[in-house]
Amino acid sequence: MIVLCLTGLMAQAEPMKTESRGPFLHNIPLHDADGKVISLPPALSDDGKIQEALVAACQDTIDEFLVRVEWYGGSEPGLEEELFWRSCEDGEWFLAHFAVDNGLTDVRTVEPEQVTKPPDGDPLETSFGIITPRDDVQKKLAIYLFWGDNPSQGEEWDPEELIHFKRNCKRSMKRGMTDYCFDAYDAFELASRLRTNMSDAAAQQAAIVGIREHESADADSIQEFVDNEAAFTAPDSFNPGVQQPNRYYRRGHWEDIQKGLKYSPGPIATNTPIHIEVLQACLRGASRRWQSPEWLISGLHDTSSFASSLTAESPFTRRVIRAQRPIREVHTRTMYIVLRNKCDAGEMVAGGRTWEWAEVRALVEVQAEAPSPVVRDKLQEAQAAAIEIPLGTDSRQRYVQGQGRDWSQIEQDNEEYTEAHGGTGAVLPIPGLPNVPGADKPSPTPGS
Repeated sequence: MIVLCLTGLMAQAEPMKTESRGPFLHNIPLHDADGKVISLPPALSDDGKIQEALVAACQDTIDEFLVRVEWYGGSEPGLEEELFWRSCEDGEWFLAHFAVDNGLTDVRTVEPEQVTKPPDGDPLETSFGIITPRDDVQKKLAIYLFWGDNPSQGEEWDPEELIHFKRNCKRSMKRGMTDYCFDAYDAFELASRLRTNMSDAAAQQAAIVGIREHESADADSIQEFVDNEAAFTAPDSFNPGVQQPNRYYRRGHWEDIQKGLKYSPGPIATNTPIHIEVLQACLRGASRRWQSPEWLISGLHDTSSFASSLTAESPFTRRVIRAQRPIREVHTRTMYIVLRNKCDAGEMVAGGRTWEWAEVRALVEVQAEAPSPVVRDKLQEAQAAAIEIPLGTDSRQRYVQGQGRDWSQIEQDNEEYTEAHGGTGAVLPIPGLPNVPGADKPSPTPGS
């Protein structure tokens, strides 16, 4: 299964939901060391909107974190991609968050073996390293994690600081389950054995050029000849005490047999198509867990099946979109921890004041958009965006994220262009939209 990784984590202002928040945000009582009330700029501007400086500061904090921990990769593999593959292989992943100097946040991945039952813990409460009440396994109180050589060198972690993401399980199960278990594992294991045996047998048969029959030689003399040609001997695992001669089969090898013996090719020589069909059936059976198309699991390319599997209505596409949502939500939790640590350290400064975490949490929403796995018509999407963005039913940021682009970089490029040329340039016509200036003008002919 391939679930495309998330791109473009962005902080956006969230509109006020109730009027009761206004007086609280405008009049937060803060005091200095002498007990005097500190006069701060209001949380909201005169027109009732959140100060843009706060949103920009939150975005800068998140961007700095993504670059520093190599979220999308760099000298180390991308953390986001690694967490996804851990969820497939182990059925879960753990990510520990640390508040470091200057309000920064650092993270570390945790191996599943590091989360285990504490040596003196009650099995009914601390089984599998997830500490819960006896009568409520879904209420996660703490996670027991050890970094040393044995479980006795561990400590309990707050679930808010050690994020545990699990898959393929029910809420009443404390740990996740790998994708490759039960029938899926059996099907993959059988397919692997079949492929290995077919390849090995075909390689040995291809190394033999032909067979020579010896008219005057008997079986004993031929066996002596074969023994003399052996490169080494090894114990026969099926006959204790018997040494089996072995020889390397190089390309261009000839076999020697006595006259009257008949060479019969192995079953792989005549049944290869059947074996390949069985191999494909094993892979198709294993892939049903993810509703994936045949070309994805076996490499068997078919143009029609490839196109149909990436439409919006295909089971595979729906499966991918459904799996993206929990991944998107759990990564958003990490970004909120990054902002919270920045605020708790007193380093969230924007608009001439220092912001508290309660204010930032109430005013700023972190959004994560996953790219669509559907085969897209870029022209059709551009036409839809040109209609929906002016109507207010979509935003420029969401459209840019859906295209897999960096909104911050686009804003910076536009600002630099404006400073250099005094404008954003002429409006480009969009085909199919006659109301756009210049859309109805005919294209200039060459040489005109």
